[in-house]
Amino acid sequence: MVTYVREGWTAKIVALFGFVLQLIIVAIPKDFIRWLCLRRKIVKGKCIVITGGASGIGHRMAELFADPNGLGAQVAIIDINLEAAEKVAEAIRATGGVAEAWNCDIVNADELRQCAAKIQQRFGNVDIVVANAGILFFELTLNLRDDELKRALDVNILGTINTIRAFLPAMEAVGHGHLVTIASIASYFGETFGMAYCPTKFAVRGAMDCLRMELNDRGLHNIKCTTICPFFVRTPMITSIGIRPMSNWIPFLSVNRCAHQIIDAVLKEQVIAFMPWWLGIIALMHSTFSLNMQRVARDFINFRYEAPDYCTDGQAKGPLEGPIQNVFVFYVTFYDPELVNVSWLGAVGQFVYKLGMEHPNLILIINLFAWSAHLLEAVCALYLTDALHISHRCSLFWFLQTLLLGFPSLRLLLKLRRKFT
Repeated sequence: MVTYVREGWTAKIVALFGFVLQLIIVAIPKDFIRWLCLRRKIVKGKCIVITGGASGIGHRMAELFADPNGLGAQVAIIDINLEAAEKVAEAIRATGGVAEAWNCDIVNADELRQCAAKIQQRFGNVDIVVANAGILFFELTLNLRDDELKRALDVNILGTINTIRAFLPAMEAVGHGHLVTIASIASYFGETFGMAYCPTKFAVRGAMDCLRMELNDRGLHNIKCTTICPFFVRTPMITSIGIRPMSNWIPFLSVNRCAHQIIDAVLKEQVIAFMPWWLGIIALMHSTFSLNMQRVARDFINFRYEAPDYCTDGQAKGPLEGPIQNVFVFYVTFYDPELVNVSWLGAVGQFVYKLGMEHPNLILIINLFAWSAHLLEAVCALYLTDALHISHRCSLFWFLQTLLLGFPSLRLLLKLRRKFT
């Protein structure tokens, strides 16, 4: 029996320094050098398996991998829709490529293992497996049917793990291979309507992390793992149910663009790849954010599927511009009387002008208090825009306007809040 002995604080501190030293001197430089040396590997004549290859991203990847004038790989297409898969394979063969179609439900582990054996008999060693097949149900949590939720879990999680388990033994036997899963940016971010999708993609990413650690611990370093995390793509799975992501910052990717980027990541044997690449920065920040920070960041990216029915830019724009026309000249005069012609001013404006000219020090003190009050009012305006769910662009305008104009601007925002609440 092994007895665990708790180490003292001295040993822990020494171990911590050793860890930091190894991280800085060994691990980070090795990863950086690996990144600098990333090159696309050659797959000409290699066997590549793609599940869900009859449509969408899988279809386009099959075409690109099998292109005889390009990558020139041999492609095995697995899909539950055999007719559509065979059409894809026939179209590839018509261009001079090599492709075969197999009918298989990836949820059925025995059926998938038999399919894997047939593919190996036809093409020999399988070099790359792309677990692309997936399913999407788009509904609020309590509106999901039990069978929809079960089907999503079965296909997206169990089907992906079944695919890995069907082809991994042969890769272990020859000592090399490459396993690729199509997760999603939804594997980092939960979202409304995503209860039957986002958790499954979290699981896919977790499964690949487990597999990568296992292969490393077992010394199978030549079996590579790649997790793909794209934003939403214009695939039949997405467009057929009317999803239209609303983000102004992240493009709704085309199938062709996404397929090219996935293939580039696979050929470079990247560990994880985001499409577009800078989504990785957002994913990293997300893990450090608290509840309200996540909400504000989500609103900024506008990572939604449909427009919210509360206040939008258009609703805020009208009242936003009003007070500037009415009181801007008065406040500029109060700040610096020499900036405005006295003849433009009314009676109150002329009084402010004379006061500023005769008692400049008094005006300076009043201005300091006024700007302090404006700053406080501008902060209040930010809290109000947050409560009203006004966009970040309009929030900036309200903040700057209230900072300049003070309570007249804040009063308009208070009226807007009463209107919407």
